[in-house]
Amino acid sequence: MKEIIDGFLKFQREAFPKREALFKQLATQQTPRALFISCSDCRLLPGRVTQREP
Repeated sequence: MKEIIDGFLKFQREAFPKREALFKQLATQQTPRALFISCSDCRLLPGRVTQREP
């Protein structure tokens, strides 16, 4: 559990500030054009596999 909390705090500190505008836009405007169904294995991230942004 500590690793999850540490990861979340690191995201808040490092990743969010760099892309704050994108995250604000995503929070108010989502228009998905597709449904991506994949394995539930957390090592397989659809964004990485398809080379797409959120």
